[in-house]
Amino acid sequence: MQNSRSLQRALAGANYEPTVRQLADALWLARYLPGSSRTAGHASPGARDEATQQVRGTAESTLLPASSLTEPLALSRALRPLRRTTPSRTTMVVDEAATADAVMHGGVAIWQPKLRPAAERWLDVSLVADDSASMVVWQSWVTNLKQLLDRAGVFRKTRVWLLDTDADRQPALRSYAPGRPAHDPLELTDRTGRQVVLVLSDCVGNAWRTGAMFRTLEQWRHSGTVAVVQPLAERMWRRCAPELIRVRVTTRPQATGPTRLHIVPEDAALQDAAMQLRTDPTLVIRLDPTWLNWWASLLTSPDAGVHSGIALLPTPRPALDQNGPSAPAEDSAGPRERVGRFRASVSPKAFELAAHLAIVPVSLSTMTLIQSLTPEATQLHLAEVLLGGLLARVGDPTATSTQNEMQYDFHPGVREELLVYLSREEIVSLLRAAGEFLHARIDAPMDHRITTPLGRIPIPNGSFAAVTYRVLQHLGGTYANATSELPAAP
Repeated sequence: MQNSRSLQRALAGANYEPTVRQLADALWLARYLPGSSRTAGHASPGARDEATQQVRGTAESTLLPASSLTEPLALSRALRPLRRTTPSRTTMVVDEAATADAVMHGGVAIWQPKLRPAAERWLDVSLVADDSASMVVWQSWVTNLKQLLDRAGVFRKTRVWLLDTDADRQPALRSYAPGRPAHDPLELTDRTGRQVVLVLSDCVGNAWRTGAMFRTLEQWRHSGTVAVVQPLAERMWRRCAPELIRVRVTTRPQATGPTRLHIVPEDAALQDAAMQLRTDPTLVIRLDPTWLNWWASLLTSPDAGVHSGIALLPTPRPALDQNGPSAPAEDSAGPRERVGRFRASVSPKAFELAAHLAIVPVSLSTMTLIQSLTPEATQLHLAEVLLGGLLARVGDPTATSTQNEMQYDFHPGVREELLVYLSREEIVSLLRAAGEFLHARIDAPMDHRITTPLGRIPIPNGSFAAVTYRVLQHLGGTYANATSELPAAP
């Protein structure tokens, strides 16, 4: 009990707020980190301290989003330029000094309080999170971003919305609370101009390709300031459906509301294209203290000026370099060609992670697990895999389900091509860890374990059994023979 309370205090002190399931997953995963022990409860004090550090490391890699959100204090400070107040139009408070002065000089028998408008925060913020299939690895950013915006003490009100950009048509807006009906995107408009809209998106979904998303952004921009928060690293921006371009941002201070921004492409040819569309590009920022402070300073600039920035050109590209899970599959490409093209275009760590994912059924939970068991792998590497053209979403993409239930599979033959890059020891070790992890999550009886020359592998469910069959058949020999122990071998 004392150790659990110490762990809770350590996580709270580091601004970690995991759910019960996330904390349970982190504790379970700690057993598989280098140097961990399954008998930690009987270990020496030094060993227990080491185990605690491993748990904290696991929590950091599995429970937190990308590294920028591990700097909540720096991000909050970056928003300080927006920390202004303005007289409220709806709430009044007693003006004590004016009331006392009126009583003293007026000599009235009954005191009449003098009222004045209450001071309130200057701006509201609407955080719109892209809910497309390719954004599944960034879903933890939504909760963390909302907490950051709430605690910064900058905004009057914070609202969170989901927007599924996988559809070709104009995406429908949904409340962040589950089970709520769809809303019209026009509900985000604010005629007072005292609102900013932050769109968290990798800009890969179909609505970005068809141009439907640009119409939505234009609607919001008529009544407030809009910026896209891009989770992908700059080297991956070429995978976005719209082109990200260099722009000149001209600030025009307003009497009320944020400074108006006029955004023009630096390239003369792109300027003509934007003028024909009769719309400005949309500003793009990253969730980094420097980028965030630059954006906040623009909105509060007291003087007219010209600045350089990055923005989305309001028209989709003719074609993408790579296909993401929400993009049409290139059926003509063979598995070897797909893997070769993927390996040439991503980081070595992303390729290693893709090879590790080839041994399990691919879902959010297994992706998070394999990322945690791959040294130095981050969410950004996971995003490279998801957008690299190796995976396709399976099942009915229009069915109502949570992102945790999204299932993916490798294109035909790709899984076997990736397994070539792994040793037998790596494969069996990862299979065993993944099997026990999935068994613990679904809370199912451990009915089956199959025996291989390198140890026994638990089989928690049918989809895991099917993938294990393919993996062990690929290894051949006694590993292939072990598949006869599977509960429903093909």
